[in-house]
Order: sequence, then C-alpha cells, then structure tokens
Amino acid sequence: MSEIELRENNPMDSLNFHWFAEFDTSYLKQYENGIENKFQKVLDHASELKYFLIRHKNKDLSVTVDLKNGIIFINHHQTNIDEFTKTEKSNIRLIYFRRHRVELNAQMQEIGHNIIYFIGYQYIDKLGHNRKILLQLDSEGNIIVGE
Repeated sequence: MSEIELRENNPMDSLNFHWFAEFDTSYLKQYENGIENKFQKVLDHASELKYFLIRHKNKDLSVTVDLKNGIIFINHHQTNIDEFTKTEKSNIRLIYFRRHRVELNAQMQEIGHNIIYFIGYQYIDKLGHNRKILLQLDSEGNIIVGE
C-alpha cells in the first residue's frame, strides 16, 4: 500500500473530532502514536470515568462531559460551578456515538459522506426518572442541544 493510500485510509484523518477519557488514576486518548484505542476500553472502565471529551482537530472547540457532577462544558472546563447548575443526579452514564451517512449517486458511487457526533450523559433524577442530555455536533462544529 502506498503512502498516499495509507493517508487516505487513516481513520484519524477522516474524523474531525477525537475523544479523550480521564479516569480516576489514568488517561486514554483515541489516538496514541498513530494507533487507535477502541472506545470499548472506555466502556470497560466506565465506573472509573471522570471526564470524557471530544476535541475538534482543526478548530478551538471541545465538549467535555463531567460524569461525577453530570455537567457538560463547551470549550473550557470551569472549576467554579454555581449551585443552581447542580441538581441531584445518580447513576450518571456517558453517551457517545457517531453516525456516518454515505451519499451515493444513481450509479451507486460515493459522492460524499457526513459524520455526526453525539455526546452527553443520562442519569436518574431525584424522582427516579431516567433523563438524558445530548449534544449533536456536525463536522464543522455546529451544535444542537437536546434532551
């Protein structure tokens, strides 16, 4: 395989957001030394996960999920969290996935593709109801917030 083919097939180049995970005593990056760590490693240690973030590779944009407090930070993590932003939450769980849509022409040839990223968390509120907060990001960094 030529160097050009390797670059074209490098999954690191096709993704505009890369993830990072901070655990109680360690860190894990999606890509380390050009090798991809599988997201399953994050799931395998979900009980130790403190922060999970995705960062745009070309823009000054990151989204961080604080899994101890159930808060999402856009760009910079804030340390002074007002009491009104804190609500009683239990069983806080990470939500992260991406959808890849391939656009085809009438001859079934690829003419484009679009990757949408989803990041957030779900939790149990003080009344025992399951709730979720979810952000949708496109490759350009545009964000939609939903519940």
